[in-house]
Amino acid sequence: MRRDVFFSPQLNSIAMSILDLFESPMHRNNIGHFAAIVHIAAIDGLVNEQEEKVINAFASALDITDEEYKDIMKNHSKYPLITVYDVKKRLHILYDLFKIVFSDNEIDELEIKAVKMYAIGLGFPIDKAEAIIEKSIDIFSGKISFSNYKYLLEK
Repeated sequence: MRRDVFFSPQLNSIAMSILDLFESPMHRNNIGHFAAIVHIAAIDGLVNEQEEKVINAFASALDITDEEYKDIMKNHSKYPLITVYDVKKRLHILYDLFKIVFSDNEIDELEIKAVKMYAIGLGFPIDKAEAIIEKSIDIFSGKISFSNYKYLLEK
């Protein structure tokens, strides 16, 4: 049986267009999140070498293209911060963010500041953002108490 009967170039083109429709909203969200991260890093002036390393890690993790990267780095303020109203989705975004930040097994003050500002931008109140970040740092750095460890295992 010939495969090209079922997979013609036209059909492949249509299938790819349909797939693009499903991937677009997620990628647009990734672009928005990446722009927010760049904006946070640039708040205190130009992006330094250390911040750029973190930004590059986010770009890779969020599948940001080279063209998108260049535009966002140059015009980050034109991208609105995406507020997420669902608390579970906010936590998932922060979880993914912490996985990226802790990819080198450490977090510095600058990264903590950026994550805090991002959490507030996502819609967490300041005190809730600080508490979540403090607990997340403990969890990701392995500094959790036995009772918290036990709670997580039993959940």
